[in-house]
Amino acid sequence: MITLISLHDLSLATRFADHFVVMDDGRIYASGDAASVLTPAMLRDVYQVHASVRVDEHGVTRVTPLSSIRSRNGAAHAA
Repeated sequence: MITLISLHDLSLATRFADHFVVMDDGRIYASGDAASVLTPAMLRDVYQVHASVRVDEHGVTRVTPLSSIRSRNGAAHAA
């Protein structure tokens, strides 16, 4: 059985999903398991946020947004 779910709460998604597909501007940016897809670089590129990604003591991946990389006028900062 296959179930397809669209979630924006990435920490919640890691509790239920075995495979992730991240799309950006209508194209697949990354595909695979949580460890290979949910990276600080992907979160910066796709969501424009600095974030912490860690696996907790229960083996659950936690994504914690730390700050936006957008400037006050809405444009992304150069990395």
